[in-house]
Amino acid sequence: MIVVQNRIRVAEPFRKEFLERFKNRNSTLMNHDGFISNYILEPTGDDNEYVVMTMWESRQDFEKWANSEDFKKSHSEPMQQGAIIDRPVLKIYNVSSALTQ
Repeated sequence: MIVVQNRIRVAEPFRKEFLERFKNRNSTLMNHDGFISNYILEPTGDDNEYVVMTMWESRQDFEKWANSEDFKKSHSEPMQQGAIIDRPVLKIYNVSSALTQ
């Protein structure tokens, strides 16, 4: 299993819009093999970094989705200029241990 984190720094005036886009999207993630879960992590303090986190059965499953038409469509309407600070940072981790309830 892998965890994919896309760390995105969002400018203050656009934070509400950023979250609304995720809440109102018509996601097709659940239709893709290997998809487990998706979380949008919102900063709790003065930090401006949001984390879009997905869990996949394998890296191959994630890469298949990342190369799909669904991925292209879901990223086809970017936020306006100045909303995203810097380039998002993508991190991929292997899950070596887990404790769940």
